[in-house]
Amino acid sequence: KMPSNVVWLRSAAVTWGGVSMLLVTLRGLATLRKELGDHWDFYINLSASDMPLLPQESIAHALAKMPRKASFMSGAPYVGPDRGSGIHRSTRIVVDTSLSLGKDLKYPMEWPEGNREEPTIFVPYKGEGWFLLSRELAALATDSAAYWPMLLLSYFTNWFASDESYMQTLACTDNGRNASTAFSDNFRHILWSGASHGHPDILRGPKALEVAFSSGAFFCTKVHWRWH
Repeated sequence: KMPSNVVWLRSAAVTWGGVSMLLVTLRGLATLRKELGDHWDFYINLSASDMPLLPQESIAHALAKMPRKASFMSGAPYVGPDRGSGIHRSTRIVVDTSLSLGKDLKYPMEWPEGNREEPTIFVPYKGEGWFLLSRELAALATDSAAYWPMLLLSYFTNWFASDESYMQTLACTDNGRNASTAFSDNFRHILWSGASHGHPDILRGPKALEVAFSSGAFFCTKVHWRWH
């Protein structure tokens, strides 16, 4: 029997780098609000490659001291192009075809010819796809009647890896600041060497485990299922 605070969602096609990754997050946030109402304070996104570095009770104790309108995420104003790939996310258009054609595709991303103009009414931010969101920011992000989040969502639909930018931009623009104060820390121990082509380094071995546990973070990623 599942605990009363666990909700299973139907699986959906997800493409790395596509807006589908962001949409499943928004779907989860909307379900959380529907099922639990106001009986929660923070949302933390986790994956199978994440590992907790502290007991659940210690994480809950630390979060109990946090301001309820605080969100925690890495991010800074985006200045392109990306190092390595050369992609300029502000102008390069991508299409996540898994939204309409399903997940059984060999090439689920399309890169149409031509570019678009950079936005002039807001500054895009870029960070990491891991964050800790306040209930207020989650409510704003999933409010389909709110002009600002829907405007940003329409723009980031064709942005490469929009799950690394949408929440940061929403939290750091004037309209988002009403719902959340953003702090540049996502409580994750993550290593980036650039060798993994857009993905964090895989943490392996006792030394990597020792460094992770001494980092002071809540979680670490990407963890290999075999440490040795």
